[in-house]
Amino acid sequence: VRLNVKAVKLPNGADPDEFINSYGAEEMKKQLDNALDYVEFKIRHKLEDFNLNKHDEKAKFVNIAISIVNELKTNSEKEIYLDYIACEDYDSSVLLASHIRIR
Repeated sequence: VRLNVKAVKLPNGADPDEFINSYGAEEMKKQLDNALDYVEFKIRHKLEDFNLNKHDEKAKFVNIAISIVNELKTNSEKEIYLDYIACEDYDSSVLLASHIRIR
């Protein structure tokens, strides 16, 4: 069984109850409608720890993004997230592709 897990990062670190009490159920629904799939969420969450204007931090982030992508089971999933990382201009897809283990 494969689950389609999505994740939301609520503003100000609020938990869902706090958010609904402060902003209402309709705002919560908007947040959920814009939920990210889990892999994209993990990559974006890790990105917050790095300043991509600094080469050394960009390199560290790329290595972490690669390790996240390498956890995926299928080549098609890996390619999708490789394209996502490249489109987000984190690094070139050629460099990333050389580090992804295609099974």
